[in-house]
Amino acid sequence: MTAPVVWILDANIVAKMMRANPNQVVVEIVAEIVVQGVGLSIISVWEVLNGISQLDLGERRKILTERFYRMLDEMSVDRILDWTLNHPQTCA
Repeated sequence: MTAPVVWILDANIVAKMMRANPNQVVVEIVAEIVVQGVGLSIISVWEVLNGISQLDLGERRKILTERFYRMLDEMSVDRILDWTLNHPQTCA
């Protein structure tokens, strides 16, 4: 059984983690919270893919695309959170 999603990673954190040499402080913080339950919003997924698509065609873009899709493949589907206005707590 996986832990519930407690933390939602921002696209900026995902981008920092995807660097060839990510900042060690960021790596350590993510390593600490991943056991508590980490997820991504579908909006962050779009932001990362949009950012990658803005890069010039080439090796860097290819590597980042593969790296991000590999990360998504390693996450279970219930860790990618959809965005909707249909939350009972907020609808009148």
